Amino acid sequence: MKKMIKLICGVGIALMSISAWADDSTNTTVQPPPPPPDQPPPQVIRPDGTVPALPPLLQRLENRENVPPEVRRMLQRFENAREAYLREQRQLLQQLRGASEDQRAQIREQIRANREEWLARMQQVREDLRQRVEQLRQNVMQNRSEILDNARERRQEERQRRGEEGR
Repeated sequence: MKKMIKLICGVGIALMSISAWADDSTNTTVQPPPPPPDQPPPQVIRPDGTVPALPPLLQRLENRENVPPEVRRMLQRFENAREAYLREQRQLLQQLRGASEDQRAQIREQIRANREEWLARMQQVREDLRQRVEQLRQNVMQNRSEILDNARERRQEERQRRGEEGR
């Protein structure tokens, strides 16, 4: 029995020492802190000094290529409304700093009203975009076979086989 107790104690001490050794924090690597929010995120620079281009989808979205005119107008209206809203909110916040209690209550109420109006506008824009997406989806479903045939033809035209390049 005494041998069993000694064995159990020895195994327990061995397990605790392994746990303490594994818990040693001297081998941890410290990662650099993230960049401050006012600085742009770091860019990848290749060894030859060039910066890789954005993926094609992001380039199209950034330049708004192939965007229907009505969607482009809708986005422009939304951006203009957003800028006006932000400008007005900044002005109200500046007025709030030097105002009396009664004026502050009025300004806060105006800020709330502006926010509710903005949320209603955003909801309307989202609904318009949902409707446009649904129209496009229906258009694609109606013309699906024609679209697929055109894509297959384009793929066949662009496809190059071995040996055809040098001919």
